[in-house]
Amino acid sequence: MKKLVSFTLALVLLLGALTALPTAAASDFTVEDGVLVRYTGAAANVTVPDGVYAVGDSAFEGNAAVRSVTLPSTVYTVGNRAFRNCSSLTQVNGGAVTSVGVFAFNGTPYFENSTAEFFTLGSCLLWYNGSAAKVTLPAGIVSIAPFAFLRCDGLNSFSAPSGLVSVGEGAFYECAALSAVSLPATVTYIGASAFEGTAFLNRASGFAVLGDGILIRYAGTDAQVTVPDTVRRVAAGAFAGSTKLTSVKLPSSVYSIDGGAFENCAKLASLSLTSGLVYIGENAFAGCTALKEFNAPATLTYIGEDAFLGSGLQFVSLNGTKLTVAPYAFSYCKALRAALLSSGVSVLSDYAFAGCTALEGISIAPETLIVGSKALDGCNKATLYCAQRCFAASALSAHPVSLTKGDADGEDGMTILDATRIQRYLAGIISFDARELCVSDMDYDAAVTILDVTRIQRLLAGFS
Repeated sequence: MKKLVSFTLALVLLLGALTALPTAAASDFTVEDGVLVRYTGAAANVTVPDGVYAVGDSAFEGNAAVRSVTLPSTVYTVGNRAFRNCSSLTQVNGGAVTSVGVFAFNGTPYFENSTAEFFTLGSCLLWYNGSAAKVTLPAGIVSIAPFAFLRCDGLNSFSAPSGLVSVGEGAFYECAALSAVSLPATVTYIGASAFEGTAFLNRASGFAVLGDGILIRYAGTDAQVTVPDTVRRVAAGAFAGSTKLTSVKLPSSVYSIDGGAFENCAKLASLSLTSGLVYIGENAFAGCTALKEFNAPATLTYIGEDAFLGSGLQFVSLNGTKLTVAPYAFSYCKALRAALLSSGVSVLSDYAFAGCTALEGISIAPETLIVGSKALDGCNKATLYCAQRCFAASALSAHPVSLTKGDADGEDGMTILDATRIQRYLAGIISFDARELCVSDMDYDAAVTILDVTRIQRLLAGFS
């Protein structure tokens, strides 16, 4: 009997050894600032380390070994393509996920074989497996993942209770029969093309607004548009590709212009922004070739990548509140001659003005302490105008640097004649070139005003 037990125990141990699977090691995880950037292990059952709050874009993509993933309670977001084509993944556990990116689980058995009507991870709806004509989202869901209702042909009515916060890009893409949409005021974000190809959007007229004042489409025909103050956010693609729009005026209620909102509006020549705007997304005004001037309001905190890519800008005034100018924000604006950056600009990223071949002058305040050495990449004509001990002077040492402020006439340094010349410019009697604009902004507020005249007068009188 003992021999039988011993033999059985040995067999169990042997089978366990033969079927044992590798476990994830700490070195398999690349984590940066709480984001799991990449998993490189071959374990079947993976437990993401504590302290990770996001699974980054493509972190597990294409890993054929992983079968199950356990997320710690700290994880609240899963990035684009995070687990795409993980062909063995059947189970995802834990986490407090509230947001999931594009194609995060596509190509996995976990996603492709789902059967629940409302298939969720955490409080995010990943996919709708139902066929109802009228759908009411269950309570507790805070976000709808990208393409979650893709081509639900029979869906004609959708509503959601209070608590839903975001609707991902393409969420209802080509739900052709969808004509009735009701979203609560708790919805603060709607992604690009979320309702593209729906009857709801195709029949819209004027301003199509959903959720918390989100303008998802301007369906009017006016060339000159004043956005109503009920709008708080201009969603991705809201005006994109308009062939008629020549001017737009946004109210102070608008805090965000999302990515691609005005992309390729080729006739847009006048843009009026007011205090209150905080965010401009990537490609927001890319390809707006008729737009000659951009004046950022003092409340702006972020300008995204390629925001003005290839636009017709000739002059840029960047005011802001701890404003970050992302890489390529103003790239290839080949008519851009001058840029004035206020002391409110905190970060000027590498390649921010890449390829602006006509840029002659850029004024950067001494308070701007993060300046990429390649911020002016390809701007071979550009001269930097700044003050003594300006950080930008060392960061952009490959470009000519002028420390002379106030010499508007370019003769004999700063004199009372310079103050007079600025007054003539302000009165519209004369125009200024790039150099004159840069040297005349004495107080680094990204504008030439009467205060600059007063500043010169005070300095000449011996006052600081």
